[in-house]
Amino acid sequence: MLQMKKLLFGLLGAVLLSVVLLSATALVILKTGSLPEGAAGTAALVVGCLSVFPAALWTARLAGEKGMLHGVALAAMYLFLYLAVSLAFYTEANIVAIGIRAAAFLLSGALGGMIGVGMKRKIRF
Repeated sequence: MLQMKKLLFGLLGAVLLSVVLLSATALVILKTGSLPEGAAGTAALVVGCLSVFPAALWTARLAGEKGMLHGVALAAMYLFLYLAVSLAFYTEANIVAIGIRAAAFLLSGALGGMIGVGMKRKIRF
């Protein structure tokens, strides 16, 4: 059974991490003055994956079981939120780009969940 409270905490962590990473990306763009053609989509993909992976790891570690399921569920919730915000601002949707982002987010969530549930609670020497 999925632990929804822990998934919501993980989703909140992923969104907050996305805000921090997107702010850092915007600061870099502001300092450099321009953005290469096509780099915005790649930056959004990287930020999304870098947000979903640690959030899935944390969620699975909190849940303590079914890491892959929790990670994929978290990634699916993040993807739904990501698509809702994206489609609210941009009416034109590139289906291939959405598919690539969905696969990358789900893979990041699954890997984070598997690693998170497999981590030892304490390291003893």
